[in-house]
Amino acid sequence: VLGMWMSNTATIALLIPVILSISVKITNETEKNYTVMLLLGSGFASAIGGIATILGGNPNAITAAFLSNNRAFEFLDWSIIGFPVSIILFITAYFTFVNIFKIKKEKIKITELTKEAKKIKLTHQQKKILLIFIPTILIWLFGGEVVSFLNLPDDFYRTEVVGLTAAILLFVFNILDWDDVRRIPWEIFLLVGGGLTLGQLLIQTGAASYIATEMIRVMAWMPTPVIIFIFVAMAMVLANFVNNSSTTIILVPVVMQVAEFLDINVKLLAMTVAMATAVSPLTPIAMPAFSLIYGTGYVKRRDMIKTGFKVAIICGPILAGVMSLINWFFF
Repeated sequence: VLGMWMSNTATIALLIPVILSISVKITNETEKNYTVMLLLGSGFASAIGGIATILGGNPNAITAAFLSNNRAFEFLDWSIIGFPVSIILFITAYFTFVNIFKIKKEKIKITELTKEAKKIKLTHQQKKILLIFIPTILIWLFGGEVVSFLNLPDDFYRTEVVGLTAAILLFVFNILDWDDVRRIPWEIFLLVGGGLTLGQLLIQTGAASYIATEMIRVMAWMPTPVIIFIFVAMAMVLANFVNNSSTTIILVPVVMQVAEFLDINVKLLAMTVAMATAVSPLTPIAMPAFSLIYGTGYVKRRDMIKTGFKVAIICGPILAGVMSLINWFFF
């Protein structure tokens, strides 16, 4: 759930201390160490949860930016496809983890945790955050109808306008200050902005068109589900060598041109590439969240590759199948 509304990197950074604390209690109760499972499970859960919205990860934002260059593309345009796909992949990944780690039903006493949780109450600052956060989500989801009903300009509903307004309110209500701003990882903005520039150069110089043309020669005779599966596989493999953001920057401009020529829905195929990077991590390079997990020292590279491969080999084809069905029935 957290992964839907913040980057999976931030989600994992927030959860790692919690997971390690819970893991100690579980180990004391069951005499079994579930630390590796919990860390890797949270990594995949945050990545897959991030598929649900544009906010879930850099690949989503990059893809949305490319798509919005040619046509209007808003928050709900992503979520209407991303949310159901995220649910399906989450369920698949859950049962995959149960099978990989041979998890059996065990009774764990959580009396102490429950007592501690009951003592926790929302602070005044937390309540103010919720008063801004919840309306922001609602406007992202249903703002189009409100804007249309009130006959307001469409720019009022733009995802970035709503997000920027929420950020300003955080300062107005003294929830954030300039010290917080200094701690924002601004390099992410440079990464996304630079990546979009590179993507636009691929398009404007004709490089993307050249690569797309060569791919079209091979794919022209293939059915759409096979093409979708090929791009899913390409994204999953490439992400483990150049990370998920770079994979999206490289592939999305090409995919958009291939989709237009082969008469496949451009939005669906571009989103498929971004989503494929979420179920691809076999190495710490694949996405920053898994670098953090690997950095804890509890997860060995071998464990990450072994678990990631099994998740990818199951979730990849399911993603391709689900997106093919969506294309068949709705596009």
